[in-house]
Amino acid sequence: MRITRKRRLKRSVTSMFEENPGVDLFHEDIYIVRSEESVRGMEDAISKMVNLALKLAGKETIGRPSEEGYFPRNLVKNELADRNAAERAVEMILRKVRGEPFQPELELPRFDRVKPATLGKPLAMPRSRSNRFTAYEVKGLDRLAPEDFEAIHGGYDTKFVDQDPNRLVPLDALREMERRGLVGEVHGRVYVKWRGGDW
Repeated sequence: MRITRKRRLKRSVTSMFEENPGVDLFHEDIYIVRSEESVRGMEDAISKMVNLALKLAGKETIGRPSEEGYFPRNLVKNELADRNAAERAVEMILRKVRGEPFQPELELPRFDRVKPATLGKPLAMPRSRSNRFTAYEVKGLDRLAPEDFEAIHGGYDTKFVDQDPNRLVPLDALREMERRGLVGEVHGRVYVKWRGGDW
């Protein structure tokens, strides 16, 4: 089960140093421009804030965080590219190998390293990136219902799959092929990666 809080995006701009607690609390709700730890970086921060404010007031398109200088807001947007994903990935790998700067298309969250407490005994707990799998019974189903199935993926916007899970697992099309004799029989289970919880 996935639980997300509804975010009210505000058309506001401010500036903070990355260690300010306000960054973690509000970077998803407002634009927070990166600033230096001291006032010597104030001129640059104010310039970027004014630029963002003017774009918001004029309802112009806001660029990526790396272009505009604000903290990422954990928003995933689809963009058209002149090269496919494989070509872009190879270019990033080559830049990394050569020690050249590169910009990943999806920034993963970074967490502080905290020394774990000493445990009396090991805990059996699956990781979020689990290598375990489970199966859902689909025998007797003609299609996957959106109220019963949900896609969870960090690499793309899943709203279209959540609206109709058959876009990802085309059970409805397979049932039609089964009825027309184009395939022998559709398997009664769908196997997926398990991320914890009840089986």
